Amino acid sequence: MNVRIDVTDFKKVTELMKNLEDNVGKPFTDVIKGGAQEIRNEAVRSIQQDPKTGIIYQRYNPRRRHQASAKGESPASDTGFLVSQIKVKTVGDEATVESTAPYSSFLEFGTTQMGERPFMHPATMRAFPKITKAIFNKIVRLIKESQVKWVIIVYSSRKQFLIL
Repeated sequence: MNVRIDVTDFKKVTELMKNLEDNVGKPFTDVIKGGAQEIRNEAVRSIQQDPKTGIIYQRYNPRRRHQASAKGESPASDTGFLVSQIKVKTVGDEATVESTAPYSSFLEFGTTQMGERPFMHPATMRAFPKITKAIFNKIVRLIKESQVKWVIIVYSSRKQFLIL
């Protein structure tokens, strides 16, 4: 396969791309915050809605029946405390998703007595395609706004190609 690319007005394109690079953080703040919120939503959804196949036992105060999660599944919600402790923190153009429940790391990574019940890492992996698509779409909008007459973007992980 042969590919030929002819570039005209390369200096102007280089200057526009440099300007885009210098200001890249500012326009992406909303994408970063939205991505962090998407990860949080996925983690919460997996805890509250994914099916569980662990043991079923009687809980008291209040009296209820609870089905636990099995090793490898996301944790089963019982009191809702774990879900309430999954938070998005933003500072400037950075966002962090964390669970502040004291037992979060035991669930995520397991212990010598209990297998892992991961919820944060799988949530990140499920949200990743949506986040990368949002970044891709933001780049497309920024390039269109910069009035570049042409640009080629290859987004290989999802096989999306853009030629303007």
